[in-house]
Amino acid sequence: MKQTRMIRISFLICTICMVAAFWSGFYFGGSQLNADTAPVQTASGQDADSQKSTTEEKKNASRTDSVESMSNLSEEKYYVKVSGTYLSVYFSDTDRLYFETSLKVSDLPEYLRKDALDGIPFTSLENLYSFLENYSS
Repeated sequence: MKQTRMIRISFLICTICMVAAFWSGFYFGGSQLNADTAPVQTASGQDADSQKSTTEEKKNASRTDSVESMSNLSEEKYYVKVSGTYLSVYFSDTDRLYFETSLKVSDLPEYLRKDALDGIPFTSLENLYSFLENYSS
């Protein structure tokens, strides 16, 4: 009985130590990550104000880059447009032909025909193929 109690207490102590180590890794590890990504200042003949402004510019530029990359995720990547009597798929950034479909414009409902003249935007290939599959015969 006494030996079982010692084993349980040892297990409890080890579990508490592992949880504390795991938590401290998250708590203190985040500050190390911020220190690694911060711009490094080097000593030079410039005054302190100009060094601060270049550091702030670098931080603002990195924030802008991350905002721009997030906006790229939600942009339309493909368009379905009318090409003669059939629909074609184009890349949205260059209006370059991606592929031609065998889907006739006349097979679409009237409201989609009007949209297809300007181009129907899609953000992913899954959405695009789902649309084409729904309206193909």
